[in-house]
Amino acid sequence: MSPACCDPQAPVICSQACDPKTCSARARMMRRKSRSRRLFRWMGLALSILIVVGFCFSTRRAITWDSLDLRYEVSLMLGSIGYGWRPDGWRLEDERYPPVPGWSIASYGGSPRLSWWVQTGASRSWQWISLPLWMPFLVFSCPPTIAFIRGPLRRHRRRKRNQCVHCGYNLTGLLEPRCPECGEVLCAEEQPSS
Repeated sequence: MSPACCDPQAPVICSQACDPKTCSARARMMRRKSRSRRLFRWMGLALSILIVVGFCFSTRRAITWDSLDLRYEVSLMLGSIGYGWRPDGWRLEDERYPPVPGWSIASYGGSPRLSWWVQTGASRSWQWISLPLWMPFLVFSCPPTIAFIRGPLRRHRRRKRNQCVHCGYNLTGLLEPRCPECGEVLCAEEQPSS
């Protein structure tokens, strides 16, 4: 008779003689990996939704934040996020419309023209760069989308190959409805056929 693993979450009889600390550590590591993957997926989804909301809002209004010394500015406008700075020789007295520190929201008149590519610019009192929001949207939405699709495909493929859907262990010839590798209880459709 082989020893039992000491993982309180998944008590299971190992198919091979093993150290209880090793089995327990492996199970904890698998749960930690699963948790971090889930967190990664949902954070990417939340950031993607936030970017879409920001894009929709920026098509009609501009949100701007100026630093207290008025040297730096971050803005969300015309479907892009921008960063601007004033060069060293800049003076507030030279500005026709002096900026105000803090947040400001402005509306566009008429139909605005959205920016679709990275833009840069400079004048005597201002330098800026803007990044269209579709670029960070792709960066933050593609990996979670792939992760959301990959999980169900992996589970389906493992069921077809008669493997545990959680860890990929080969379940051929098992007598009890529990994976000996990860301790996961198998549902009726995952149980191996003899």
